[in-house]
This record gives sequence, C-alpha cells and structure tokens, in this order.
Amino acid sequence: MLSVEFDRFGPPEVLEARERPEPLPIEDRVRVRVRARTANVSDVELRRGDTPQRLEDLGLTFPAVLGWDFVGNLLDPTPTLPVGSAVAGFVPWLGSEVGRGTYAEVISVAPQWVATLPPDLDPARAAVFAMNALTGAQAIDRMGPLDGAHILIVGAGGPVGMSAATAATAAGARVYVTGSTADEALAAMGCAGVIPRGTPEEMATAAREEVPGGMDAVFNAAVAGPGLIRAVKDGGAFVSIHVADKNESERGVAVEKVVVQADAPRLTSLLTPSLLGRTRIETLPLGQARKAHERLERGGLGGRKIVLVS
Repeated sequence: MLSVEFDRFGPPEVLEARERPEPLPIEDRVRVRVRARTANVSDVELRRGDTPQRLEDLGLTFPAVLGWDFVGNLLDPTPTLPVGSAVAGFVPWLGSEVGRGTYAEVISVAPQWVATLPPDLDPARAAVFAMNALTGAQAIDRMGPLDGAHILIVGAGGPVGMSAATAATAAGARVYVTGSTADEALAAMGCAGVIPRGTPEEMATAAREEVPGGMDAVFNAAVAGPGLIRAVKDGGAFVSIHVADKNESERGVAVEKVVVQADAPRLTSLLTPSLLGRTRIETLPLGQARKAHERLERGGLGGRKIVLVS
C-alpha cells in the first residue's frame, strides 16, 4: 500500500511516498481502506515541528504518518458494521494515535472512531467533515441552553465553524458570524448577522455594537489572539478549539477548550448533504501530499479545502 511518511521535521520535502505492507488484523482494532482524507493546516504545523516538546511528550517516533480524518470502507467488521461498509471517522493524532495518521491507503483504528457514512455522499466532501462536524457540534454543547441566545462564531467559513453554526441554529440560537457579507456560503447559513473580519479587539467591539451588552457565548474556530473574549457578556461563555488560545477568564466568563470526543452515531447524523454542499474542495492523489502541503503554505486557496484521494 502507499503510505506518506516523514522521518524528521521540516519543509514539505520531508514527506515521502513509500510502499508498505498493509497492516495485519489486530485485536480491538479495525482496518479501513481509505478513499479520502484532508490535508489540513494542522498537518503542516505538525510536519514542521512547531510544537516539538508537546510531540515528544506524546511519544512521537519516526517515521510518522500525518492525517486526522478519513472516509473509506471497512476491511474488518465492527460490532455493528460488516466488512465493506462505507465509513467516516478520525484518529486522535495528538493523543493515543500520535504519528499513526490517515495519509495511508489502509489504516488500523479503534472501532469507536468509526462511523457509518450515510449513502450517496461524496467521499471527498465527507472527509472534510469527518472530524470537523463533530468538533463544531461538541463546541456548541459547551454553551448550555441556546434557545434565543446570541452566539458569535469566529471562523464560520471553515468546516468546524460551519458545523458549529448549523448546530447552534438548530438549537434555537441567533447566530452571528465573522466574515464578509458577500460570502455566499455564510449567506446560505441564514445567520442573524455578519461581523466584519478584523483584529480580535475590532471584532469584539463590532459584536458589542451588534448586540449591546455582549454575546451570550463566543466560539473561536479560527486563530485569533487575546481580546476576542471582550465580545462575551459578563458571565457568558467563551469556547475555543485552540489549545494555545491566550484568552483568559474575566468578568465571570467561562473559558473552555474543546477536544473532540468519539461519538459515531452523532457523526453519522451530522454528515448531511446540506452541510457538505457548503464547502469547496480540490482533490489531489495521496502520493502528491507534498504538493498539497506546498499549496497550504503558499496560501491563496480562497477557502477551498484540499482532499487527498486514493
């Protein structure tokens, strides 16, 4: 099988496409023949070794394989799914699966991370949301009852923020997002308002102008520095997916960081055609992962997500 690996931290050139034997069956794990997985900015950061001490503490060894999410077909049965079932899921790369990612044609994963893929979904688009949909929904869970609440989502144009906006709207919240009023994807969400992108302080000020007194809760699904928490009302909630988020509790605001947890039935329910249809993708063969990383570092993708297919 094809496996894209790296033996040291460094530029995209450290990624090597290699032929490896397919993994053998292992007790308490299932093998998946992967059809699609995304190349993420977080993969770039891990490949460069932006946080080497953290990776060392997690026990990363080389050669390592990047990749969080996957869509494919089971080569082994789970307690509820037969061989051949179409599945989606993810691996906890910054956890128990450090270094054992999805940039390979066949992976071995614990069955709790595997969910049924609903029929008639594009595998490449589904891969974009195979982890992100659950991350966004679980972030919204941290905010408590939302019926009638004013919620700001920073980064709603990305798959995590998009999923969070969908979940918050379904819970009855009035959802505000950061971005451009000309963004068709944001307009399609039917949000209560759009806060112009800017510095964290500028976005916080604009949010308070939109909702005097501040938002009931803010979800930071984008990279934003300290100051964004000022958008939250006294006693509200600030939720972030970023471990390195520098916002600290103030004025009784609860600050939480989200680490996505396995929930296969919910992931299946979140993977809907309407959600998947809101994102733009471009595909590359798995063997061109190096090119994908070069594209990610160069930028200019205009919101498109890169999916590696096999």
